[in-house]
Amino acid sequence: MRNFLKIMASVLTIAAFAAANVSCSKDGDDEKDNGANNGNGVTKNNEVTVAVANDATLAGCTVKLIGYSDDKDDVTLMTTTYGSNGFELKLPASVNASLLGAPFDEVPEGLTVSNRAVKVANVYLEAYKGETYLGDFYHGVGEWSGSLLYVDGDLNVTGSFTEEGGWKYTYKLQLKKGWNTAYEKYTEKGDGGEAEYTTSVPTGAKWYFDSGK
Repeated sequence: MRNFLKIMASVLTIAAFAAANVSCSKDGDDEKDNGANNGNGVTKNNEVTVAVANDATLAGCTVKLIGYSDDKDDVTLMTTTYGSNGFELKLPASVNASLLGAPFDEVPEGLTVSNRAVKVANVYLEAYKGETYLGDFYHGVGEWSGSLLYVDGDLNVTGSFTEEGGWKYTYKLQLKKGWNTAYEKYTEKGDGGEAEYTTSVPTGAKWYFDSGK
């Protein structure tokens, strides 16, 4: 789900949607299951606990919480070490102002946006060995994949619209001020398909690691 803010800006400005840059389907061998349901991946105390089972390659790696901006340098918000059983992070109360952006310029007919002034930051959990990028951690199940978002106010995006290319976009986002997890799923149908976005936790969602290979 990289980059939610960039994607939303594209969709709501020109009524088109770009596929996520990182594939988060769990059909391959590179995604590891931690075997535990962690709700939406973030506790009420803004804590994230991730453990990926039977993956010795992650032990000792550096985990970075990285914020991405469409037109500014990436920002490493915090780091930790992946231990023998995973890692825990206490997410910061807020994020750098440089990472926040308002994604709504124009809203296609069929969508309702509760507050266009709310700003969003895209934040990802990534694993590194030294300076070598290993992959991302994400929360999901089946074709659903979720990433962390920070919003500086409550924001609801609901409704759907269809672009000329045959793709239908459906939004059921109820974002609360602070940290959230937003999920996406793409279903191809002929020359088009459906892209779905929700903050409802898919049944059975867990933390996974995707090496991107």
